[in-house]
Amino acid sequence: MFSNYVEETRVHLSIYRALSATSNHTHFSIIFHWGLYSVSAFDDVISAEKRKIQNGAEWYLKRLNGRTGNRQNDETQFYHKMNYKDAPYSDFQYHFQPEKWDPSVWMSLAKSCGAQTVIITSKHHDGYCLWPTKTNTYHSQRDVVEDFKKAARDCRLNFGIYYSWWEFENGPNSHYCDNTMIPQVKELCDRYNPDLWWFDGDWLFKSNVVNRAIDECLNYIKKTNPKVEINDRVGGSELIRKMKENPNWLGHYSSFRVYSDRALPAVSPNIPWEHINTIGLSWGRNKQQQKKHYKTGSQLAELYKNVMALNGRFCINLGPDADGSLDPFEVDSLKKMAQLIFPKVDSEEETKKSIFSVDGTQISSSQTSSIKLLSQFIFN
Repeated sequence: MFSNYVEETRVHLSIYRALSATSNHTHFSIIFHWGLYSVSAFDDVISAEKRKIQNGAEWYLKRLNGRTGNRQNDETQFYHKMNYKDAPYSDFQYHFQPEKWDPSVWMSLAKSCGAQTVIITSKHHDGYCLWPTKTNTYHSQRDVVEDFKKAARDCRLNFGIYYSWWEFENGPNSHYCDNTMIPQVKELCDRYNPDLWWFDGDWLFKSNVVNRAIDECLNYIKKTNPKVEINDRVGGSELIRKMKENPNWLGHYSSFRVYSDRALPAVSPNIPWEHINTIGLSWGRNKQQQKKHYKTGSQLAELYKNVMALNGRFCINLGPDADGSLDPFEVDSLKKMAQLIFPKVDSEEETKKSIFSVDGTQISSSQTSSIKLLSQFIFN
């Protein structure tokens, strides 16, 4: 078992490095943070600029219920009082408008900007689900995940699911794991079978009971699709300790490391890894942001090049409005980055050159011979 894991990791790493050597590009993903927090679309930008834990408007519920005397909580609670009176956060589901959303618009943007993978937040820490889960009634009426998947497939994009293990209002205990987490992951796996799982919210999962629950989920996923990609946020105090001690440690289930949000390793890791970042300050839509709070296209292009120099994958975030419309500042910066990084990305001829995919990484026909040589080296 362990020898197979080592061999699989070595193959992943070799392919990514071969691609870096034969291409001016690295694997590029776009993740969409969309949910009830898109209704309020609020986070105090002064707090956000100083915050060590780099979350944003998607943590609205946590701050709404947080202790007073803390600026980010106080500002959120004041904003909520002014705009929603005493309405609970859950009432945002009546203002969330996925029925107005056209997923093809998102996919067209992703494709035109050179992305190979798109990822949707099926459930964030607030617990609201974007698919008709049978575990509760706290979900969108529209099957957002299904429509997102179909649109991605239509554009020949790899399809990824983000899922938060943890919920703000549901602690990591056996009841939650048995009645919510495990059934939800299995639902998502059976209904949508994504190419990639991007897990989050594992830092509170420290007991053996809840870590066994995560293992059950991951075993089920791998059994359903042995080639699926999984990031490294899969719980376990021992796993987290090993990851902190060794930047080249990759757990048994994971295909790539992420490290911290927005972080870059000091040197190129010896394992596949991904850099994930925002264009503005927030992951979820934050209408308090001004143009100065967004990275420019040039800054994104430079960040992309830095990631590629360290043999990493690149994942950038977009935070849509409650009706699915995109933040114009984010779109503008993303398009300008693409013009700098992928000057021929809209060319039909260039698109036809991309002939197949290895673990979500597009390989052009001009690179085929390099990959064949690499395969001979690895397996002989």
